[in-house]
Amino acid sequence: MIRLTLKLFLFLFFIIFSKISGQLYQVFQVVNIEKYQGKNFILEGKIFYNNEINNNSWMVLSALFLNEKGTGMKEMIHSDNAQIYYKKGEWSPYELKGKIIKNAKGIAVGVSVAGKGSYYLDDFKLFVLEGKNKIEVPLKNHSFEDASLMPWQSYAKDEGSKMSISTAKPLSGIFVY
Repeated sequence: MIRLTLKLFLFLFFIIFSKISGQLYQVFQVVNIEKYQGKNFILEGKIFYNNEINNNSWMVLSALFLNEKGTGMKEMIHSDNAQIYYKKGEWSPYELKGKIIKNAKGIAVGVSVAGKGSYYLDDFKLFVLEGKNKIEVPLKNHSFEDASLMPWQSYAKDEGSKMSISTAKPLSGIFVY
């Protein structure tokens, strides 16, 4: 029941968020981070742009902290300007750093997309920093090698947006938007 409530909330949140911020598409999965409250985290992911990056078409890493009811705590955070990470014709390593909110039970991690374009995603990793140690928090299907995209979920504001698994631009496993 909690999982269904959480999914419903996230779906509604992304609909509202997309209307406010102009985001067209989100891909995310929810991870339990209750035991890491108050610690710093790093989300890493690789993105390949099939089209040139521009002010009207880009992708960034994003995260939203969730309370025990699956309700968002504060606002979604994003990695810095997509242009900082972008490498034309190459897999671009993106990074999002932040601090896990106290009392957060979960975090929805993934990407936010603005504009029209075609992108590949791969090798997503979530780390928590404990002193000098970098502890990996497992993401399911983080390299998109499974035949299914589960547990990744998506929300598309506009019709015509879709996600699928592809082997066209292999890094390890691969996801395409």
